[in-house]
Amino acid sequence: MSVDKSGKQSFKKLKLKPLSEQVIVITGASSGIGLATARMAAEKGAKVAAAARNLEALEQLVHELKEKGQEAVAVQADVGKEEDVRHIAEKAIQTFGGFDTWVNNAGVTIYGQFMEISIEDMKRMFDTDYWVWCTAPGRRLRTSNKKKQPVF
Repeated sequence: MSVDKSGKQSFKKLKLKPLSEQVIVITGASSGIGLATARMAAEKGAKVAAAARNLEALEQLVHELKEKGQEAVAVQADVGKEEDVRHIAEKAIQTFGGFDTWVNNAGVTIYGQFMEISIEDMKRMFDTDYWVWCTAPGRRLRTSNKKKQPVF
């Protein structure tokens, strides 16, 4: 899905820049799929804003990428908190002048029987996996991002 000049979403075919010309924000970048995605994007020449709660792991990743001559910045954040999501965007804008693609990889999973799972845990999962994306990137980040039509 993309956004047209009037700000309306449309399903027209997206025209993406080559990775080597993109700034990519990747949440959940401290481990697993997010870590692998950050490494692969940087290897293809993308500038990476790596975000996660684990600052030590992010700093290790950024050090690794910079040693290879790749550009990256670490952003400690909890995407279950709207203000942290804004901080990720602000850091990408401050460091790289904006962002082209936002990879929402961070997530929370709950295991257990429904009646044994606390409401607090359920709310935390929905804050991280769903609600913050309804409020933060879609409505606020596009207006502060100097790059046109980022992909979320």
